[in-house]
Amino acid sequence: MAKKFPKEKRVYISLGFQYRMRQMYDKAIINFNKALELDPEFSNAYNFLAYTYAEMGNYEKAIEYYERYASLSPGDANPFDSMGELYFKLGELDNAIDKFKEAIEVKPGFGSELNIAYIYALKENYTEAMKWIDNFITSNPAPGKKAQGYLWKGFYHLFLGQYRQSLIDFSEVKELMRLAGNDYGVAVATIVSGCVYLERKEFKLSRICFEESKVVVKSFGYSYDILACIQMLTRIDILEGKIDSAKSKLAVSEPLIFKLTEKNKYLGTHLKSGRNCLRMEIMLAEGDFKNAVALGEKPDSLEMVSMGIKDLIARNIPFVQDVLARAYYLNGELEKAIAEYERLITFDPTSNNRLLIRPKYHYRLAKLNQEKGWKEKAIGEFEKFLEFWKDADKDLPELADAKSRLAKLVSK
Repeated sequence: MAKKFPKEKRVYISLGFQYRMRQMYDKAIINFNKALELDPEFSNAYNFLAYTYAEMGNYEKAIEYYERYASLSPGDANPFDSMGELYFKLGELDNAIDKFKEAIEVKPGFGSELNIAYIYALKENYTEAMKWIDNFITSNPAPGKKAQGYLWKGFYHLFLGQYRQSLIDFSEVKELMRLAGNDYGVAVATIVSGCVYLERKEFKLSRICFEESKVVVKSFGYSYDILACIQMLTRIDILEGKIDSAKSKLAVSEPLIFKLTEKNKYLGTHLKSGRNCLRMEIMLAEGDFKNAVALGEKPDSLEMVSMGIKDLIARNIPFVQDVLARAYYLNGELEKAIAEYERLITFDPTSNNRLLIRPKYHYRLAKLNQEKGWKEKAIGEFEKFLEFWKDADKDLPELADAKSRLAKLVSK
């Protein structure tokens, strides 16, 4: 096409995009610049150049091109949203929020509300997170869009121990997705409902959700979602003590991981990390604590790569990723377990990890601090956990245990 239509700028954009997807960044930049030679005010070229420089790690250049994109596209929220996502990846959370807010000022309901909500959740400010989700739902009357808001709402309610409300939210997602004619969206809502049942240890209901969803996503040919269902079914097997079945499912998942890794190395890193988590869970179930620790300590073994704020529901599944901390504890290394939990509850802007901090980490860290004899630290973490779970379902064992332990510590 480029040979046949050398004056067509969109051809060079398409060609540059193909090079960028293959990490052939120099050739991508050459083609995006060819488009600009034909039209110096072609805003889309600046957008793609910004993305390319961001992927290369040249963030200063990326911001420069996003700014040019914005100046050439008045009334377009996308450049501000893109800058917000870049600042998010850089760990500059307040700058990210500011840019996402600029996007909303240009176009309310654009979707940046969900990004702001995620950052507040990452800061463990769930009140603000819920407020921004409600803003998104109010600004988007279309069923498909509104469903996205309820999906995130259910996700955060799950984190906060409000499992019944979470299931109500996901049920709303299903209804809205059906109204939108989106069968895949219904399947996603079923997957996350399965995660709620898994948290509640209702394994039969959880298994039904993942089996049903696997059939639907398989009909679409979505390998990533098929793999997610297999991995969650593997987790159920482990929790039910069906270790041979779990090992068999892990073996089945390997070709899918290989296939997806070939397409996207960053996604591959995430998938391999999830696979290693399950391997470690199997080792812990078999009492092989030493080898579980060894696997968890391997470089990049449990690395979670930031792959875009819009994809992070998937990145936060499975929900509790403290397997190395638990391996340390079971291996008799209490201080290392405490240090690992401290790492999990501390946001590190220099890392690639943008996963949310599970409130349950505070509870588990508090118990370890109590065992170590660090009374004040234990009290602090129990109080944090109970504040997050102040509206949690009343019958949850963690809630009752945390209240009991805190009362005994305070009374001493």
